[in-house]
Amino acid sequence: MNKQEYDQIIKTAADLERGAEAECKKEIEKRQKYKEGYMKGIEDLLDSIEGKVKE
Repeated sequence: MNKQEYDQIIKTAADLERGAEAECKKEIEKRQKYKEGYMKGIEDLLDSIEGKVKE
């Protein structure tokens, strides 16, 4: 293996790492939004129930 081939392997590895990191961040954001929506739905449900209990 010569220096040029080695440099290409290093570049490819770095590109793969960046892609994996970007995909990971995207997935984390997606899951976080799901969690927030789920929690908001539960809050709204409890507020609705609480309002009916007070009446």
